[in-house]
Amino acid sequence: MDYPICEEELNGAQYNGYLILARPMVGNMGPHAVTSEILPLTSSRFIAAFAVILYHTAFPFVPGLSAVPMFSAIVEHGNSAVDFFFALSGYILTLTYSPRTYDKTSFFVARFARVYPVYAFALLVDLPFFIFFRHSRDGADAWSRIAVTVAAYIPLLQAWLVMIGKVWCLPGWSLSCEAFFYAVFPFIEPRRKQISLFEFSVLSWIMISIAVSYASPRIDNPNIRLMLSWNPLLHLPSFLLGIACVELTEARKRMLWLLGSVSFIAMWFSPSVQPIPLFGLAILALHGLSTGTIMSSRLMVLLGRASYAMYLLHWPIWRLFGFFGHREHELEYRGDSPALWICYLVTVILASIAVHHWVENPARQFITTYWKQRQLKTAFAPDPGTR
Repeated sequence: MDYPICEEELNGAQYNGYLILARPMVGNMGPHAVTSEILPLTSSRFIAAFAVILYHTAFPFVPGLSAVPMFSAIVEHGNSAVDFFFALSGYILTLTYSPRTYDKTSFFVARFARVYPVYAFALLVDLPFFIFFRHSRDGADAWSRIAVTVAAYIPLLQAWLVMIGKVWCLPGWSLSCEAFFYAVFPFIEPRRKQISLFEFSVLSWIMISIAVSYASPRIDNPNIRLMLSWNPLLHLPSFLLGIACVELTEARKRMLWLLGSVSFIAMWFSPSVQPIPLFGLAILALHGLSTGTIMSSRLMVLLGRASYAMYLLHWPIWRLFGFFGHREHELEYRGDSPALWICYLVTVILASIAVHHWVENPARQFITTYWKQRQLKTAFAPDPGTR
């Protein structure tokens, strides 16, 4: 999932959600430069994050909801929202950085500042539950397994090393994918026209969807099944399509409409199919949405800005409810309490807004300001040869 670019990474551009270019910038911004915050896209992040929360918690808290056909169908496909985040990531990064020239190191520092502080905070919040779970399951081997898990999760390698399992802040696997996408973005985006990125992303999506839909029901090994869900290469088409959607011809837009319709139908027959073309259509539609809609309201935008913290923190908060309530095997809550579920959702939203204001923003600003000051010191440092 992508998270907005901050002001420090673009020569002082003012940030408030998605990128705002409030002052002239150095370099050629080209036709794709974003000139104001894209409020509907900011708000859409809350909807996507909430879909993931429903996917994880609706039935464990209120099992009876599985008998409601339409609601059940929506919840069962809530995990697809993660690929919406990946597509949105490619789209926003391309709008921001194409075709201007930028320093790759500053790009990576800016992405680290945007995603890692809240990730680290979520790991810390979930750490007691993770250690408790390991000790209750592994006994004497717990500390060695904890050490291996920490070694994979800290550098965001868990999506590549699925044999470690999903035992510590599970939503962080998508950040492992994002880290890979950020690493390849500066090399792919400038060449998107030469490699026909739209066609490549669509063909890759079709081939992966067919392969995974065929393989998933036939595989019993949990590690392989998890690899089919987490592996960054299998989610790369979502990110690439987001990049490609920044500049589509009319013919490709018509193709996207056709593929979006096909993917919407296919996903109901095979849960393994991610409706990536549908996400591309949604992003384009939201970008063109007028600012007078509910998607531009102050409440929705606030929730959208807090959605990253919401996405990560809903897991340890779920474990907190399970620790003091009913649970089976693992720490996540299992019971039947609609009132407690509402209480849980409210807790997640309020905690996420607080973390957004008091952890996410200050940490991002500290890191980017430190990097900016370091660059200035380097730029104005006297040449040793002139002394």
